[in-house]
Amino acid sequence: MAPQKRVFISLPTADLTAAARFATALGLNKKTDWCSEEKSVFFEYGESLYLCYHDHTTFSNWLPSGRKISSSSTTTEVIVTLSAGSPEEVDGLIAKGIEAGGKRGPNMVPEMEKYGMHSRSVEDPDGHVFEIIYCEEKPKDEKKGENGEK
Repeated sequence: MAPQKRVFISLPTADLTAAARFATALGLNKKTDWCSEEKSVFFEYGESLYLCYHDHTTFSNWLPSGRKISSSSTTTEVIVTLSAGSPEEVDGLIAKGIEAGGKRGPNMVPEMEKYGMHSRSVEDPDGHVFEIIYCEEKPKDEKKGENGEK
């Protein structure tokens, strides 16, 4: 049997302790058996997504020659989106992220709330943007109009 496919997201951090506190507040599970935590810290979300924070020296070792780590406080290259089970869970996770040293981000897709999507964002202590989203499940047999409306 082939191993399960997984997605690993690696992010540089200036402070592993602050990054770990933030990820834990968002409900990610720390994987202590994968690293020494001196240079990297790993988290699991669900069964196939892994978030990996690495100190700048470690992260820089993997960059192509001549490239530098961008400042995530002024440049955004990726938005990490995590799903939640309800709008209340979205709001709760955002609040916990802020309490853990994060900064409130933009309301990602306010125009989609009428279609059952609830999305908010929070920046980690390094400035990486995390979107937490709830998407209401619609029955498969529900017909939609030309504009995506019922």
